[in-house]
Amino acid sequence: MSTAADAGTRWLLKPAVVGSCIKQLFSQRIHPSFSFYLCLKRLSFRRKRTDGLRPDLNEFFGTFFRVNGDSAGRPFFRPFWDEEGKIDRAWLNPNLAGSFAPSSFRAESPFRRVVDVSAGPPPSYSLLSKHAELAHLHLAYNRPIPVVPLAAFLYRDFGLNSPQLPTARSLVTVFKFEFGYQPGPDNPSADEEFDVLYSDNSGTTDVSDWFELALGAS
Repeated sequence: MSTAADAGTRWLLKPAVVGSCIKQLFSQRIHPSFSFYLCLKRLSFRRKRTDGLRPDLNEFFGTFFRVNGDSAGRPFFRPFWDEEGKIDRAWLNPNLAGSFAPSSFRAESPFRRVVDVSAGPPPSYSLLSKHAELAHLHLAYNRPIPVVPLAAFLYRDFGLNSPQLPTARSLVTVFKFEFGYQPGPDNPSADEEFDVLYSDNSGTTDVSDWFELALGAS
């Protein structure tokens, strides 16, 4: 396989690599509601506010968590869990509105310690002050989430356009841009939030055998 090609060359992550990244995420205790936190974090960045968020669940989970071939009618898969022996519950059924309805989150749940939930109608969600620190404590159980396998899972079906073989930093850069962790005049706390919640070893991770050219690329 060539490691250099035209500017529009598309590189895909190998399925075995994605599987390994999923195992790495599952090896760490991460609350399954972290998937919904990511949904709200992305929407907050797009709307440039943290309150009154009304996410399009089908768009977000269909984009990042739908997998090819469902499990017993459950098409969405979150590679996060915090209870031994219950990984099967990481699958979600098509009724996302029911799975993430305000009534689904108990007042003492970890998610409610990070997000304020309003039943509406329509329901809305607001990220609490210092939500990244709260997510680190209550959703990641005081351990930073490894961002390289997370980004690899989220972008497993998209591929990266690059004339050269992508790097781990390529994956992390896309993730930071999409989810509002890229610093800028309107986003001054981006670096702080990222550093609080994630561990980033992209600078030392060799991914030279992670990618393959998409069909038709040369």
